[in-house]
Amino acid sequence: MRRSKAVLILAFVIIAAIFYFDILNSSKGNVSHVHEEHIDVTVAKPEVDSTRAHCSNVEEQGKFVADDKGFVCDIKSLQTSGCCGTPLSERFSCDTCRIDDCCESYAYCITCCSNPSKHALLQQVVQASDRRRKAVLGLTKTYFDTCAAVCRTTGKSVQHENKYRDERAKYCFGLQPARIIPTDLK
Repeated sequence: MRRSKAVLILAFVIIAAIFYFDILNSSKGNVSHVHEEHIDVTVAKPEVDSTRAHCSNVEEQGKFVADDKGFVCDIKSLQTSGCCGTPLSERFSCDTCRIDDCCESYAYCITCCSNPSKHALLQQVVQASDRRRKAVLGLTKTYFDTCAAVCRTTGKSVQHENKYRDERAKYCFGLQPARIIPTDLK
């Protein structure tokens, strides 16, 4: 759990540094000279071995946990190894996710994204990302970490950069933006 949090904190620091240097360059009038360099990021292959004794995991607001074996469980079911390990644990579950790959739960977004069948989609998502996001995603070492970063940092769930397209399904890992759900239909 500490490793996952450290990766997310590192990603945040790097994003902040990139924004700082872009603001610094734009204030000097150098915006027209910014070079768009090509960043090639390859997504790690999914790990399908579910017999390891220890897991990295991500906790969602004290409710759910997604582990790096692809399981999601209630936080009360988390084992001391960091793994979800009860008969109620679901592997690669997309229970709160919609067809547009947007999910109501961060933990379910990660576990759904972690399914090896989603590897090609995740690679497309990463390659379609802008250079700042690619720089952050390039720091991830595992498939699980990439899913956690993509689900947390997507722009596919917002419109006008300040409002969720759908207040419930705000964690996305696909190529398409979340459907806009009108407020009066919620």
